[in-house]
Amino acid sequence: MSEKYAEDIKWLIGEDDIYRVMMSRLSCDIADFIGEDSLRFEKLETEDQLEMLQYYLKMNPDEIYDFMELPTEVAIPDDISWGDEDYEEVEDYLLDKYGYPAEVGYVYEKQREGEFLEHDDEDLVTGR
Repeated sequence: MSEKYAEDIKWLIGEDDIYRVMMSRLSCDIADFIGEDSLRFEKLETEDQLEMLQYYLKMNPDEIYDFMELPTEVAIPDDISWGDEDYEEVEDYLLDKYGYPAEVGYVYEKQREGEFLEHDDEDLVTGR
């Protein structure tokens, strides 16, 4: 039995989404995340905090998903179907689970630990 994974997920998030997440967090946590002094950051107006956060995320785009707590790889339940480059059901599942739309790079199956793949010897040679 294998497990399905969606990988290379690109979340479609905007400034409004970042603002909502920022407003749900403590300012000291945001300050720690962007490497700023907590006391100084807490004294700033919300607009200035947002500007600092946006600047940080612009300079460190790989950190956006960490800030938003969004994964780039997700295990997909068995009842979600997918076909060759047709990931609509997978993307719908991600939207339902995380609340943000996403584009999936690809979906693959991985054997569960301790299980072996069954294949023909010819498959080993040709890679098919």
